[in-house]
Amino acid sequence: QTEGEPVILRRAKATAYILEHVEISIRDEELIAGNRTVKPRAGIMSPEMDPYWLLKELDQFPTRPQDRFAISEEDKRIYREELFPYWEKRSMKDFINGQMTDEVKAATNTQIFSINQTDKGQGHIIIDYPRLLNHGLGELVAQMQQHCQQQPENHFYQAALLLLEASQKHILRYAELAETMAANCTDAQRREELLTIAEISRHNAQHKPQTFWQACQLFWYMNIILQYESNASSLSLGRF
Repeated sequence: QTEGEPVILRRAKATAYILEHVEISIRDEELIAGNRTVKPRAGIMSPEMDPYWLLKELDQFPTRPQDRFAISEEDKRIYREELFPYWEKRSMKDFINGQMTDEVKAATNTQIFSINQTDKGQGHIIIDYPRLLNHGLGELVAQMQQHCQQQPENHFYQAALLLLEASQKHILRYAELAETMAANCTDAQRREELLTIAEISRHNAQHKPQTFWQACQLFWYMNIILQYESNASSLSLGRF
């Protein structure tokens, strides 16, 4: 849908689509909402980064020595027949390999040196959480709108605004889910907890946090959103 557009806008639009459509859940006894998957200890794939190692290990996920995962035959079929054919030669790995000289490729293939941290956080990235918590999403959106008005051709500002607004909508999805769960909850204490999660989420979607609970919740929401945007290998939370 976005082929031919600047990469930064393509990534922003893809992430916004995920934030709008991905299935979400609030698990039993959770007081801080937000997760990448609806099931505990589930994983997400990022073929846009490197589709090749995933293809090699599809049948090995349940038996490999580390980080074993159950994967359905239908999911494997979707990957082999739909995801891999699209991302082959279009991925970040292909882009990076295309920038390397033959000499560098030969050196890495013979393990003279290795090239790491090319397509994900690897724990070396900490976003500006103080700015997020001190200003709130609503103010950051307003700032980015002003930047877009001043520099309407700036793709970074366009992408940042798109993702900030998508983040607000994603957080509101949790507010709506918590309210629905509260309406169907028979346990009085849990119902109040869910209503509090909803109230906090609605506040955080627009305003800066005023309480420790609100701050923890916004902090966690944004960490999860980052992990949707990138193949999140240990994005760091920093010091809270």
